[in-house]
Amino acid sequence: MRFISRLAPGAFLDNYFSKDLLRIDAGSSNTRIFSGSRQTFNEPTCVAFHRATGSVVAVGTKAAALLGKAPDSITVSFPVQYGVVAEPSAYELFLKTVMKRLAANVSPLQMVSGQRGSIGCPAGASPVELHVLQTTLETAGLGGIKQMPRSAAAFASLVGKSQPEISYCVLDLGGQTAEIGIFSAGELVVGKTYKWGGAAFTQVVQDIIRERYSMSISWHTAEQVKAELGQVPIAGSAWGRIKKSAVRGKHLVSQISETQIVTADIFEEEFSLLAQHLVEYLETFFAELPSELVTSALEQGLYLTGGTSQLAGLADYLGTELKCSIHLSDQPFFDVVKGLPTA
Repeated sequence: MRFISRLAPGAFLDNYFSKDLLRIDAGSSNTRIFSGSRQTFNEPTCVAFHRATGSVVAVGTKAAALLGKAPDSITVSFPVQYGVVAEPSAYELFLKTVMKRLAANVSPLQMVSGQRGSIGCPAGASPVELHVLQTTLETAGLGGIKQMPRSAAAFASLVGKSQPEISYCVLDLGGQTAEIGIFSAGELVVGKTYKWGGAAFTQVVQDIIRERYSMSISWHTAEQVKAELGQVPIAGSAWGRIKKSAVRGKHLVSQISETQIVTADIFEEEFSLLAQHLVEYLETFFAELPSELVTSALEQGLYLTGGTSQLAGLADYLGTELKCSIHLSDQPFFDVVKGLPTA
């Protein structure tokens, strides 16, 4: 098993001007917003609106709760897909509604100067994708929000002031994306975002339970099962094989609600394959870079953050496969938003 260290949350500026800066981590699954040092929003990147009129029914947690329950007249949208804006009009509705909700937290300085701050975006996003994001921000009244690569923000939070002669490697594992960045002299040298994330594991849970028990479960239930039973298997460990949980769903034939006792081992093979795919992405990424840069970075260990980094066994698996130590963040859900500029 590889060494894994826990990093204490880093300090960040909180002066007169930083209190008025918005920092936005607009992930595919969740959006987190800080105004200076205060968290003002932390909910799903989801909006529900009427098809005919475009009027907003709900955003965030309340909108996500409508998945699978909304009538045909209402659209439930996750407008950010794989880290980029997939539905600009829906994302505009989301941003405008969230900003209205946060209006009570807007200072007089913000009202005079307009909303200022920064937002995390995928490293390696195309110019078109970045333009769509910027245009949507402007139409939502957030033209003063600047873009910054997510991995660069995570680096600022995890490492802070780095030594100029040392290289670092940061891996941010989110709901739909895995973003890796290599840093030297405190700057991002190269970064890339892959379509890989925790949502794939949740989908596997739904599929396996459907195939094995002829039972359908909701996305919310699958997320809970993943959190309770999900594990990337580690050689010699019996933890996953003995863990079990009662899972309630609907039988596909009878359409009657039922409960099944599910054991963790039924997910091991597919979870292992997904973890292997991530390693293959990373190995391809490293192979395209100068060996000196990669060697120097991995000598410091891999800095791991993002919600999916918390999946049981994954950090150990990556350390073993990549033959390096893993520095697992203590604040994986907040590294990006806290690492965005405060001045």
